[in-house]
Amino acid sequence: MIARSRLIDILLGICALALGVALAYPVRPATLPDPRPRMEVAEAPKNPPTGKDAVPRPSISEIASLFTDHRASPPAARPPAPPSTPERVSWLRFVAFVVGSDGQTVYFFKNDQNGRVLMLSYREPHDGWTLSGVQRNAWVLEHEAHQYLITGKER
Repeated sequence: MIARSRLIDILLGICALALGVALAYPVRPATLPDPRPRMEVAEAPKNPPTGKDAVPRPSISEIASLFTDHRASPPAARPPAPPSTPERVSWLRFVAFVVGSDGQTVYFFKNDQNGRVLMLSYREPHDGWTLSGVQRNAWVLEHEAHQYLITGKER
């Protein structure tokens, strides 16, 4: 019985020693070979041949042209025309504005030529008119490719 308990103690000691060694020296996984193909880079000769035996080397632009599209490029787009300065007119005037419950502001302008009142929100066209600019005391309206600057009373 004593021999049996001593055998168990010896086995436990060996296991503890093996565990201690394993913790002290962790097993590192083996490095796997790189699956990517290796490209060998040849060094340039120290004394390159000259004359008839020399191998012509392509220029960088020739190499780059191998990787670029050879189709003709489309013509360059015209830059947009500079915005025309808005025309000041006396027949169009600011009347008032209202802020709706949804927070959208509606501006009212009166056209004295025909007596109509325009109701416009910023950048939302209505009857061919668009409110394209809003500042403290000035508004820019667009109609049929024309811009009109309306200045009004202090808000």
